[in-house]
Amino acid sequence: MDVGILSDAFFKATGQINWFWHFYVIAVIAIIGWLASGKARMSKWLKTAVIAGYLSFAAMNVKGLHGAYKFCEAARLDLLAAMAKQGGAEHLTDVMEKASFADRTTITVVVHIVVATVLIVAILRTPGPEQRTN
Repeated sequence: MDVGILSDAFFKATGQINWFWHFYVIAVIAIIGWLASGKARMSKWLKTAVIAGYLSFAAMNVKGLHGAYKFCEAARLDLLAAMAKQGGAEHLTDVMEKASFADRTTITVVVHIVVATVLIVAILRTPGPEQRTN
């Protein structure tokens, strides 16, 4: 396959990864901001709904990132093979050989679990509608 086509596919996929991460970070910041504002008063039902909604969102985000990372790794390997056949671009080849996406899904899952744990604890500690904070 043509190096140009492969590199376009690779860069589009890395752009998708960036989009998934930006969307996730914005959502987490919004939840943290809402909780930190002191205006969040949640019944047990609302806490459960917010946690379930967040966990569903996080699971879909991890699934999307996993697919994008898998595609990027495949495109990276195909791009390296095409570049080896074509020749040249030794410096880019050196960088691309070291830039594996193979472990990114594991890192993504760990980050999502840590953030989920922190958010769940924060949500559960949020006062209910009958509680007052000074």
